Amino acid sequence: MISFRLRTVACFFIFLFLISTSITSEQYRIRSVVYEITGLTRKYPLSQAVRIDTNKTFENKAELESYLQDKLVQLKNQRVLEEAYIFPSYGEETETGIIPVDLLIKTKDTWNIIGFPYPKYNSNTGFVFKLKIKDYNFFGTMRTLNGELSYEYKTEEGKAPKHKIGGGVSFDIPFKLGPLHSNWENSLGINYAIGEKAPAFDFTTGVTFSMPLHKAISLNFGASQAVKYDPDYRSSNDAFYLTEGVSIKLPIVLAKIENKGNLTWTPSSSLSWNFDPTETRLGWDGITHSDLKGPDITVGHELATGRVDWIENYRQGYSAHFSQSLSYDIYSNTYSTSFSVSGEYYRAFKYAGFASRLYVFKNFGLKSEEGSRIRGVRDTYIKTDSAFLLNIDVPIKILQTNWVGWGAPSWMRWFDFEMQLSPFIDIALGNNDAANRNYNPKDGWYAAGLEIIGFPNKMRSIQGRISFGIDTVRFAQKLGENISFIDTAVKKFFTTDWRKEEWYELSIGIGLHY
Repeated sequence: MISFRLRTVACFFIFLFLISTSITSEQYRIRSVVYEITGLTRKYPLSQAVRIDTNKTFENKAELESYLQDKLVQLKNQRVLEEAYIFPSYGEETETGIIPVDLLIKTKDTWNIIGFPYPKYNSNTGFVFKLKIKDYNFFGTMRTLNGELSYEYKTEEGKAPKHKIGGGVSFDIPFKLGPLHSNWENSLGINYAIGEKAPAFDFTTGVTFSMPLHKAISLNFGASQAVKYDPDYRSSNDAFYLTEGVSIKLPIVLAKIENKGNLTWTPSSSLSWNFDPTETRLGWDGITHSDLKGPDITVGHELATGRVDWIENYRQGYSAHFSQSLSYDIYSNTYSTSFSVSGEYYRAFKYAGFASRLYVFKNFGLKSEEGSRIRGVRDTYIKTDSAFLLNIDVPIKILQTNWVGWGAPSWMRWFDFEMQLSPFIDIALGNNDAANRNYNPKDGWYAAGLEIIGFPNKMRSIQGRISFGIDTVRFAQKLGENISFIDTAVKKFFTTDWRKEEWYELSIGIGLHY
């Protein structure tokens, strides 16, 4: 009797062992990926935007499902898509104990093309009217085509007003060339001041290539050529010239952070030079104006990490970036160097979100205009070699239309949208030449305002934005002209003698501020 019980218990444990072994030995590997795309999006750019690993072995089904869920999130992050699904199917277990998995990825494009007028008036610089067009999925590449036609009535103190007409277009097309992941980049800009002999233009085209050297290392290299005509250099006979450039990068993945992006270090180098093929008798480059002579060599590196996901119409995640570069002009024997640190942080809640951006930089040898980062301050107003710039936004959902549900015809569903109100605060602090001081809070630029943002349901890649910002110190100055205690407070906490620009900035356009 005891022997029978022992045999029964032994058989039971052997049975449990065999079951547990069969369960734990079930490994999975993705065997194939098939795309079913409704719309213009092409397979290659989609497969590069969200890469599926067909070499990875998953230790169990839960690990595989977690991987597929993360890839689905990445697909939904592609705003050129309205819908995305992943359907796995499982094959028979192989002799090695691996179950092959075939994936069907189904996507549907959103509407990605929009055109809009863009008028702008400034009492100091004149009037500009632009007709812009954007295609966020140009030729099915998941890349953006930007185009515009413009008219400008330009006024400058002490100069006769000018009428200018112009236009431009830029786009790039990814493609595969053997083992190389490649990209063809193009831009064209033309601007004609009425009365001039010829228009200024700049046409640039180039190709970049990426070749995997290791699963954590890639070699990126490319070349570009630009054809330019700039009337400002006619006096030196350098109005027409070409610009050549070559570059090389080596992205190295230092660490993979699960569902948070990779930590990547990228050393790089580039070389560019101008030359005039019609004047080579004057020298190897045919260039005489010192501003155009070179060549220029740049070496640098950058460190980047982070990932930002879309949850409905809010963002969740973070990104961080550090870069440093050194440039050398061989002709003038001069150096310039710079470094920058930037970061973004986003949180998504049910009816609101939080967005912030920080940018800190230092240039040695040159200054840059940074006013476009601060809403409420004119773009050319902040020109410095070093600054700390901060943006904080709190978008709040206030409306989601449902025209059909509200009794409108069925075709009105194409015009459903979500509206958000987003109060913001922007701050810039840095080297202020006008005040002749560095990083003094009294000399900073402080702005606040409100944005109205629309997210069309049928156009996920497009956001309409109206932004109104005020330069809070300039606004307080205006109030102080009639209210004495405000005037006293402004003069106590801020320097004001150099603040001459408008106290507000209004912009209407497409796309988020950052």
